[in-house]
Amino acid sequence: FFFDPFFKLYCKRNGRREMAPIDAQIQEVLARCQLQHLEPIFAENEIDFESFMSMQAADFNDLKINLGPRAKLTRIQQRLVSGEEPMPTGTGVDATAAPQAAAAPAAAGLGNIPPPPGGPPPAGAPPAGAGGYYPGGNAGAMDGGWNATSSYGQYDDQQTQDPGYSEFNLDPNVDELFGKHINTGIDFDKYGELPVETFGENIPAEFTSFEEMGLPFWLAKNISRIGWVKPTPIQRRAIPCVLAKRHVMGCAQTGSGKTAAFLFPILVHLANGGGRLNASGLLLAPTRELVQQIFEEAKKFAHGSPGILVEAIFGGSRTADQARRLRRGVDILIATPGRLMDFLGRGATFLRDIRFFVLDEADRMLDMGFGPEIRKIMTTFDMPPANHIQMLMFSATLGPQVVELAKEFLEEEIFLAIGKVGGTTESITQNFMYVESRDKFAKLQEVMQDHQGRVLVFCATKRMCDELQRDFAQISVAIHGDKVQYQRERALKDFRSGRSRMLIATDVASRGLDIPDIEVVINFDLPSTVDDYVHRIGRTGRAGNRGEALSFYNDRENWQLRNALCGLLVENKQEVPPFFDKSNAMSADQRKKEAGASRLARPGFQGGYGKGKGYKGGGYGGG
Repeated sequence: FFFDPFFKLYCKRNGRREMAPIDAQIQEVLARCQLQHLEPIFAENEIDFESFMSMQAADFNDLKINLGPRAKLTRIQQRLVSGEEPMPTGTGVDATAAPQAAAAPAAAGLGNIPPPPGGPPPAGAPPAGAGGYYPGGNAGAMDGGWNATSSYGQYDDQQTQDPGYSEFNLDPNVDELFGKHINTGIDFDKYGELPVETFGENIPAEFTSFEEMGLPFWLAKNISRIGWVKPTPIQRRAIPCVLAKRHVMGCAQTGSGKTAAFLFPILVHLANGGGRLNASGLLLAPTRELVQQIFEEAKKFAHGSPGILVEAIFGGSRTADQARRLRRGVDILIATPGRLMDFLGRGATFLRDIRFFVLDEADRMLDMGFGPEIRKIMTTFDMPPANHIQMLMFSATLGPQVVELAKEFLEEEIFLAIGKVGGTTESITQNFMYVESRDKFAKLQEVMQDHQGRVLVFCATKRMCDELQRDFAQISVAIHGDKVQYQRERALKDFRSGRSRMLIATDVASRGLDIPDIEVVINFDLPSTVDDYVHRIGRTGRAGNRGEALSFYNDRENWQLRNALCGLLVENKQEVPPFFDKSNAMSADQRKKEAGASRLARPGFQGGYGKGKGYKGGGYGGG
């Protein structure tokens, strides 16, 4: 229920469950908010503002709610009381009046907050809409709010805010929400030079800057808070395709900015009036950690939006709590396939309003056996027909199962490949040490003395994770499949905050998790496949940053990976250790053939993806 947190916080009196009438302080806070959010509720229930303000808690149970914006009103109250922010014009509220007077509705009814003053763009300002400013909800109009003398992303907080910027969706913990900027040797210029392969018909022109995207005011401001200065290659290519209502299949190196590439267009759609109550965007991810990671990113980007609601459902947390949040309304739903199937079976959520269906880490989901669930979600429940939704598939690798799924559900899609699919990035320095099994612990102690930043250590077994965590108890936390949800969340929170500088994990953390400033990834035990190696070391060197990966190698445990790893190092212009036989380095094509997977090797996409002549036999667009 939309008002539940608000009334619990402000209206409980003397330990009673029944809540008292709203007092003058609360009326002032309500008047400060963008009251247009309440208009649909009033119209649906045939009540006016005055009667609403005199209602008691029991009366709210009878209200019909077709709108789901939930307020973070604590922060609003603090700003009002401190005088940090004045009352807006157009709400009938006098900032200097007594609290009782503040409750009176505007003389002309509720009304909307008017567009900010400022008139036409000043001389030298970007073209209308180029800055993403859209007063009154009309995209493309520029009427103030940007500091015209500043570069994109440098917003002047003293200027009038866009009416699309909603106090209903402000998170009071802004610093915690956005965290500190990633700063481990940012190298966006070099990252922007990655090769890009595109396949398809009528491909929209790429965006070269955020200004060209016509982003809403609040989203542009959030990008500024994060510290991004220009889009990554996958964002430049994918966002215009999604905005053009095209299906997209994207393969990009890990840490490439894929999450923003599919979230931005969904947020733009919702900002322009798409969706309510039931989800418009459905995002599936293979693990609860990745779901939570996407959820945090989505909350960050939706900060200050006009009531856009983001929710996440996944295993390991209370089903009842998640179901209750969904009943309040949701615009973007992020889920693991298993928990979503459970909720759909119970009738706890519906898919009839879905307009965007996103599969992130699609190859991992299929490897984990979620193929039947994905197909059932697409065909069995109330998902709209395929020609009424946009399907977006993103992954760092492209296997035959992913290709088969794409053939089944995508039509006239655009395929994007950024860099070497299934490869690593040159921004990660890859080092290897020859270490026998019995000497690994001593070597790890030496390495840890040389690194004082965040270190991510991968082990082959849960038992080894626990042993290392005990040995490094004062500085480390561990996550693996036997940890319950709250233990995993606490471990990741401690690692992100810097309370613990060492995270020890199995492959549960090898994909999706975006933790800033990981100085080095250590493979205490190398994985069994090169793909898993790529995903592991991709936790560092993210988003164009420089990183380091160190792997303990010995012939007894890892001889099967030797030639493949050697070939990977050669391709990425990395130093090949002397205990690798460079003459036997396995080429990319040989690695793909041995792995039984078909991936992008060069322009023409041999061996796997492409419709028409080359679809089944290979040759994307080339056959």
